[in-house]
Amino acid sequence: EIDKSAIDNANINKNFNNIDNISFKCLNVNKLKYDNGEYDEVIVDPPRGGLDKKTIDIISNIRSEYIIYVSCNPITLVRDINRLNEYKVSEVKLFDMFPNSYHVECVCVLNRK
Repeated sequence: EIDKSAIDNANINKNFNNIDNISFKCLNVNKLKYDNGEYDEVIVDPPRGGLDKKTIDIISNIRSEYIIYVSCNPITLVRDINRLNEYKVSEVKLFDMFPNSYHVECVCVLNRK
């Protein structure tokens, strides 16, 4: 997450709910440094344009067991899932957050093959 206030709110929520098995980082994914196996799970919620190639490469190199992909654009979602070819879709949920419009949010769980 690149918005520090979102990280602050996530940490407040984490403490309020006595959760101690998650951490949040305030940085652009393109600046992410990682050790293989450091991240069990990656959560992405890109803009309508989806993930760029550099981000796809970084996520692929992290080699996490799971990716949670939140998308507001099914076209870029499908494109990015195809690019993340080491993962397969295990679950998909649609959320109609904007009734009476054609917009839906989609949450996909991707598992490493």
